[in-house]
Amino acid sequence: MISPRVFRSVPVAPTLPEGVLPVFGLVLFGSLAAFLLGWKTRWATWVVLGCVTYVTLVDALASYTINKLFIVSLAVLALVPLGAAWGLERRRGPRMQSVWPIRVLQATLLIQLFTAGWCKVAHGDWLQNPYVLWSQVQGIYRTDIAAWLLRVTPGGVWAWMQYIALSFELLAPVLFLIRRFRPLGYLWGAGFFLMIAMTMHQLIYFMLQMACFFVVFMENRTLHALQARVDPCRRLRRVWGRGNRR
Repeated sequence: MISPRVFRSVPVAPTLPEGVLPVFGLVLFGSLAAFLLGWKTRWATWVVLGCVTYVTLVDALASYTINKLFIVSLAVLALVPLGAAWGLERRRGPRMQSVWPIRVLQATLLIQLFTAGWCKVAHGDWLQNPYVLWSQVQGIYRTDIAAWLLRVTPGGVWAWMQYIALSFELLAPVLFLIRRFRPLGYLWGAGFFLMIAMTMHQLIYFMLQMACFFVVFMENRTLHALQARVDPCRRLRRVWGRGNRR
């Protein structure tokens, strides 16, 4: 018989009083807004890191993998050496950027993907059983979209999707480390994450988090082009920057 304590998340840190929760939320989301606007980014990062770490210590089971990745990523950003360029805004003159934070974040994504695929091969039956994915989407994580796909999609298609997903995970180091393959990696990865987000309940948050790691593999000119097209805070940051200089 399995002890009920296995399923219980024992808090390491004390919980906050109910009346303090709005203040906690204001501090957390206010610091995130400051980071996005490029204001006091180092201090904002440390504050968000402290908040996320506290939530993990209070309820590690609920936070699960998402907060662990947040902690690693925020710690890397918080420890970036002074003088490094944090944002994408163009600056006068060259700015040296320490490469180790980028390498750590790149390795985080590759390790997550490759080890997931390796475990499926070495410790699972994804190669022997073509209906593993088909059976998994029928469990507790099934969404309405997954239920519809199970009704209209032949079993053979699920087998192909299973092997395509497994191939992406195993080939992730090649797709992202070799520059010429990165466009394929972005497209393949976007489809991989989108499929999981649509068919598995509440995993959309984890998939969005994983997709954010694509940024650390992109070249500067690509990031500047994307920022010019989709960044809603760009003009606001410029106004904020002019106000600070005054």
